[in-house]
Amino acid sequence: MKTRSLQSIWTAVGLFLIGYTINAFLKDRGANLLFKPALVDERHVSNDYFSIIIIGFVLFVLSYVGLLYAHQKGPGAGVNGIPLTGLKIMDLSQDLFAKYQLFFYVLFIVVPSLTLLQFWGQLISHGRLFQDANLPTGSPPLEGIPLNSIQGLARALTLPLNSGRICLVTSDDAYRFHAAANAANDVTGSPCSATDMKGWDGGSDFIPLLSPFLLIGATLLGWIAAARFSIYIWIRPTFAAPTSQRVK
Repeated sequence: MKTRSLQSIWTAVGLFLIGYTINAFLKDRGANLLFKPALVDERHVSNDYFSIIIIGFVLFVLSYVGLLYAHQKGPGAGVNGIPLTGLKIMDLSQDLFAKYQLFFYVLFIVVPSLTLLQFWGQLISHGRLFQDANLPTGSPPLEGIPLNSIQGLARALTLPLNSGRICLVTSDDAYRFHAAANAANDVTGSPCSATDMKGWDGGSDFIPLLSPFLLIGATLLGWIAAARFSIYIWIRPTFAAPTSQRVK
């Protein structure tokens, strides 16, 4: 692929990635969003859930584009192996050019990679899984699966496909649901759809096997691709170039 095309893709994908990452992070911290449409889920834990998947896969695409570009410059090219953000820039000294390239490398690669840790931490700390079932007023509350323990994570990863609808909610909402059900308040439906509770968001679907695969797979794809790109431009590795770059 031509250098100019790779630079254009790098710029477009990178700007989308950092824009989404910052917006999702601000939403996660309860701050005001930078711009709208927000492209993030309004629900706290659901935001973490979808952000991990989206950021992981987009980071993989961006890092692969960066690696294709870096192979045109050769291993260990440093800032010269990073695609130029923006098709044209004014003449810069070598020092300013290096800082310009390093800035966008940190913005596009390092920041999203580290932010994944934040979203994973929030998901595990505040996430709880519930199985959808009707819960008449006054009946004992359904037990949720907390994700902040080894046992809870293991159980979430091994849920059978015939478990019915599973929803992911925050631990605060889970406690509120339990308290309301125990008090025999007018809480009907299920933990996944208790729309008569003030502030209840209903949670997001958690599909056995598929959801854990997407979460873990997207994270590993993004991190591995980012690491491979970074190693190639900074450490002079010897692994082969992508097939499309071997013949010039």
